[in-house]
Amino acid sequence: MTTRTLRTLAAVLLAACLSTTAEAFQQTPERITIGGPGSCGSDGFNDPGRLNDGITEAAAVYIFDLDTSTGILTVEVTNTSPVIPGVPNPVLTEIYFNTPAEVTGITMMTQVAAGGVTPAFGMSYDADRFSPPATNVSSPFGSFSVGLTNPGGISGGIANAAADTLPAPPGSLAMGPVVFTFLLSGDMTGVDERLFTEACSGTPPGDKPAMGSAKFQGGGVAGASGNISNAAVECFLLVARAEGASSFPAPTPSGHVFPTQVGGIVRYHGMSSNAPVTIPFRVADPVAGVGRTAYEWRRFYVQGLLWNPDFAQPEQWSQPIEVWVNSAGAAYAFPFGSASGLTLDVDVVTNANGELFVRFPFSANEN
Repeated sequence: MTTRTLRTLAAVLLAACLSTTAEAFQQTPERITIGGPGSCGSDGFNDPGRLNDGITEAAAVYIFDLDTSTGILTVEVTNTSPVIPGVPNPVLTEIYFNTPAEVTGITMMTQVAAGGVTPAFGMSYDADRFSPPATNVSSPFGSFSVGLTNPGGISGGIANAAADTLPAPPGSLAMGPVVFTFLLSGDMTGVDERLFTEACSGTPPGDKPAMGSAKFQGGGVAGASGNISNAAVECFLLVARAEGASSFPAPTPSGHVFPTQVGGIVRYHGMSSNAPVTIPFRVADPVAGVGRTAYEWRRFYVQGLLWNPDFAQPEQWSQPIEVWVNSAGAAYAFPFGSASGLTLDVDVVTNANGELFVRFPFSANEN
């Protein structure tokens, strides 16, 4: 019996389990959390990220909502910096996030605050954040697709509406949340909000890749400032078109280059153990024929990678998985190749609207 036959047999058994036990999950708004546990500050004050006084914590939440029928993306930005009574709460003055490869252009349409002054952030867009010149840099967190900058610095920045003390008169600040609306161009087929919240920045410049970043100013008694990221990225899920030897230069401080067992890499996602990557059934390449003409089959390949110099085994990788899905709700998974330290699982979930997703939980060897 050939290796391929063994893989197919194992996949059929797994598929039978997947297609009959797909669980419903609550699809919460996709978000990027800036600051908090695991986050970093631009001056080296980390976990949680703090401003350049080494004391003041700063935080924000970006919530994404995409209407693929119109190409309109809404991003709600809230300054959630911890409030200390009587101490100036930092003001958010720059916002950074990424777009997936399917987006070829973006135009800001509106920006509306819950109160205070009308925000007037300017926008810059970089269609290829991985290639120089870098346009939207939030040091040391790399180059981002979208940069929103308040031209007045603190004045006109986004304040935490719950703060009792601010570094500028409340009438000069935009009281959050602030809702930004953008018009996207490109093929939105298969694009959803998670492709924005899981997209990493390009490094270099910088050595700490992130999904999002923000600049804060005027925090604490000393008027501290600095850039803050989301929780540091250490794990990556590659999504590829084929199996085969390749390489992936991970955007980590070490610049480590992983050998991979998948080729034609089309994107990568940052992975978090408490929020596994989910990929909609409709995202992948259609494969004609294969003896199942009643359905449109779609196929893609995934592999998990991890680099953490604090682990006894700093480099880890999962067994790659060939995934097939179709519009009728069937799913097949073909694990192949080798693994070292990292275990990548696969299951099927549905959201409240009945839409199907392939989910990839993982576990690492932390010893």
